[in-house]
Amino acid sequence: MNNPDNIPAISVIVPIYNAETTLSRCLDSLIDQTFRDYELILVNDGSTDQSIHICHQYASTHSFISVIDKQNGGVSAARNAGMERAKGKFITFTDADDEVTTHYLSTFISLIDHHDLCMQSFIQIDPSGNLTTTCLTEQTCTTQNEMAEVIIEAYYQDIPISACSNLFRRDIIERHHLRFDENIHVCEDADFVLRYIPHCQSVLVTSQANYKYYSPSHHKTYKEPHALRTSLKLIADTQALTDDNTLQKALRGLYLDWCIEELLHYTLNKEALSLAAQFGQLCQPYLSESKRPSFRHRLFKRVCTSNNPRTILATAKMVMGLYHFLQILTLRNLKPSSKA
Repeated sequence: MNNPDNIPAISVIVPIYNAETTLSRCLDSLIDQTFRDYELILVNDGSTDQSIHICHQYASTHSFISVIDKQNGGVSAARNAGMERAKGKFITFTDADDEVTTHYLSTFISLIDHHDLCMQSFIQIDPSGNLTTTCLTEQTCTTQNEMAEVIIEAYYQDIPISACSNLFRRDIIERHHLRFDENIHVCEDADFVLRYIPHCQSVLVTSQANYKYYSPSHHKTYKEPHALRTSLKLIADTQALTDDNTLQKALRGLYLDWCIEELLHYTLNKEALSLAAQFGQLCQPYLSESKRPSFRHRLFKRVCTSNNPRTILATAKMVMGLYHFLQILTLRNLKPSSKA
């Protein structure tokens, strides 16, 4: 590091939880960068495997690597801990089961200039090892509408709206007190990015892809007990990006089906009325925009005509009650007759 002020240009934050099988691959790729003015912050989030020992091994031989060892709190808490320590002018993130090319950081630095956010494209690797490079359209966005269109493009190209592959300005993060929401455990990346973008005057999007994202196995499932809260928050995030009706409709469509599905399966708790009220405001007037063809979705869209929270919850319960009743009838009719 040749920085007389000991302030690196980039802080790279790696949240780590039980990643002993992939961590060395990730760290080796981050060490092998053509751009050298950066710090690497490893945040061990209460791993129970050998991850912390691997972190200390790398830190002992590389002065630009530091280690935070904390109790388990989830990926958002780990990233927040990393941001608290970060000294760089810019911040980016890498997940411990992914890796980057040698030009990952140099691409950012060559492009960021006066922009507030730089978004790279993705190399996706499936569980069989097949590589797919998905590229965003090269552009500079200077209006919220243009930035909203980038989010729509990424979504429909199956490019994750991720904290990884993006370079953020630390002064914007600190000025607006931006942190990852530790109460959500899926799509926390999208939530952070969508709350960061409204503070940008200029966003640069490049088709260059230097982040290697390893897609999870098809057998891996995510069970988020607060998914309704998360999906509603993402709709609110996207709607705040633009006041253009066409773009709002497109953005709302990204998470509307998810919201309806989570509401239908929602287990009532003390948040119920609050979340139903949000659903009534953000989703109920736009149910016709949902394209999911399932019977329960179509029935809910037809009978949910009120934005009253109690009525919405009662309607969801009624729809799922009828849905399960019809399932039982169908299964009974499919059973072979016991008569000769």
